[in-house]
Amino acid sequence: MKRRSCKNNDLLNKAREVTTPKVYSLVTKLVNDEMEDMAEVVLKVDYLLTYVNSAIKSKDIKVAKDSLNIIRKRLDILSENQVDINHLEGLYNDMMKSIK
Repeated sequence: MKRRSCKNNDLLNKAREVTTPKVYSLVTKLVNDEMEDMAEVVLKVDYLLTYVNSAIKSKDIKVAKDSLNIIRKRLDILSENQVDINHLEGLYNDMMKSIK
């Protein structure tokens, strides 16, 4: 099977525009491993982490906590499917620390 890249896959094309290189690398690996559904979960977690960061900056702690609970559930789904989530876990833990 041909290796997928941002040139021949819509999900990767969109991901390349809005994610960091580490997240994009993870999404690319998942898409090429035929785990496109998990790649979409990674993109959702990345978006939620960005949302939580802006909520923390605007001092909206309740929204940040609610969103972090959603992120935790999605990270659990990814870890159950043996997805390497070290980078996302690190970001999640940093945001948890900043709320306390």
